[in-house]
Amino acid sequence: MASNIVREHEEEFSRISAEITVLCGKLKHSPTLENSKTHCKELDTLLTDADETLEQLELEVRNLGQASREKLTARISSYRIELERLRGVYRSCKREAEERSARIELLNQDEADDFIDIKETDILLSDGNEALQSSDRKLDDGHRLLRETEDIGASVLSDLHSQRETIERSRNRLKDVESGLGQSHAVINKMMFRARQNILVLYVVGGIICISVLIFIYFLVT
Repeated sequence: MASNIVREHEEEFSRISAEITVLCGKLKHSPTLENSKTHCKELDTLLTDADETLEQLELEVRNLGQASREKLTARISSYRIELERLRGVYRSCKREAEERSARIELLNQDEADDFIDIKETDILLSDGNEALQSSDRKLDDGHRLLRETEDIGASVLSDLHSQRETIERSRNRLKDVESGLGQSHAVINKMMFRARQNILVLYVVGGIICISVLIFIYFLVT
């Protein structure tokens, strides 16, 4: 049960990390200050969720064995390092977005410099497309990792189901053996009872024969 919860938390952290990566790319090339604020709000929420997920993982460490606990502790340390890296990327993208938004607003106010404005917008769009493509690739990698994790989980569940069926069959065989032993015990009891009856009859017949012989000898002698 604890291992299933650990796997769910790890999958959740992977999903959140992928979303943070995508949003950082969008934030970095955000065309307006309003969009930047929206992305920053979403990223703050995702970073908080990631922190809480890692805290839940650290709590689950207590329910694992020594070997599993050491492995999970090492993975959590790597997750913490990855989360700090994402925070650094977020701060860098936020700073670039603020600078870019300021430049765009300044260019929009300068009506005499239309050519530069158009050129800057094209550069922004080109950079934005490249960042989105990179983010899409990272998101695809995250989805692939999730699918692989789901496949592993399905394989484990299949193995457990097969083991459960084997145990059920063994239990049914044991019940059949117990039933057969009960019937054999009853037959043995009946045989022992009949043997005792036969011995008793034998003793009675022997007694009668002895008495008859004694009576015959008595009359013979007298």
